[in-house]
Amino acid sequence: MVRLQLTEDMALDRKDRLTALIIDIAFSGIYRKHPLCPQDRGISTTDLIPSVCKKTINQTFCLEILGSNPEAKTAHLFTLEKIAINLTITQVNATNDKIQSLLLKEKDPKLRNLYGNCSSNYEDAFAFLDQANLYLQSKQFWEVIYSARDACQDITFCEQSFKKAALHFPLSKCTIELLY
Repeated sequence: MVRLQLTEDMALDRKDRLTALIIDIAFSGIYRKHPLCPQDRGISTTDLIPSVCKKTINQTFCLEILGSNPEAKTAHLFTLEKIAINLTITQVNATNDKIQSLLLKEKDPKLRNLYGNCSSNYEDAFAFLDQANLYLQSKQFWEVIYSARDACQDITFCEQSFKKAALHFPLSKCTIELLY
């Protein structure tokens, strides 16, 4: 798995888009009757990334993420999905680490409660993504999509809890990359 070396703002923008990438790749697999993907037999692995990314919501992001991953360059659709899930898990864990750091430093009980809830949301998102990997292994592609959707919802709940309290969530850009 490629390790992203980004500034904090870049990392935060990247995360929300990762869950959308999981869903887009899974849809690509479903509609192409993956796991065998007979349609892919005529496509070289170097042509697969542009072919898959053309069908995603954010083609530029897809090409950037998958194109920069050495394993993805020679991967089939199944492996591309696994890469997207694992990159998302990495970003979810990094964001939760930041939330935990903020929680430990915070004195205000209201903010401590919000950070604690957000940490639980991100732990749930991790569990859904971990489950997505298991569903991928058993070729249950609709379940991969549902798990990615559920992870998105948990990530969104975190930021929404701050908005409901009329407070700014300091990691709001984190949710953008994971969701869009």
